[in-house]
Amino acid sequence: MKKTLLILSLIVLTLGLFAGAPLKVKNGNLSLLKQKSVATFEMDFSQTRFDKDEDFKTWCEGDYDTRVELMNETFFKEFNAKNFGMKLTKDGDAQYKLVVKWNNFDHKPAGMVWGQMYMMGEGFIDVIDLSTDKSVLKIEICKDHGFADFVENDRFKSLMECVVKDLSKMTK
Repeated sequence: MKKTLLILSLIVLTLGLFAGAPLKVKNGNLSLLKQKSVATFEMDFSQTRFDKDEDFKTWCEGDYDTRVELMNETFFKEFNAKNFGMKLTKDGDAQYKLVVKWNNFDHKPAGMVWGQMYMMGEGFIDVIDLSTDKSVLKIEICKDHGFADFVENDRFKSLMECVVKDLSKMTK
């Protein structure tokens, strides 16, 4: 039994070492997020797929608006709760616009825990300087994961929390 647990532990450790970072800076400098500033916030689902082949809105059926609102509110709240200098606003004067553009969502079973699934998301976080209308920071979301048991909407909420948490880790 000890041998089996040791082998499983080594496999998990090895997979962790080779796993890619959930977020990668494509251009710009993360110090922008530490500066005292205000950004409007937008989440873009216009080209989002589910499992790379189905339109996300079609996959959601009647739950689309609920899921979009949940993801928007969770990301907004979590971002403003973290220790960033930049704060998000829904309206008012801002120097920047922070856009989270989702390309794909997918969900899979999470290991050997019955009922637990993870929601994986891929896309970009783009910070646009409103005075020049140019991107000053672009971060790729590389298959970040949010875990939850049984309730699909909880997985989307968890994914937003994980993306902000990983962004916060990058800026420390």
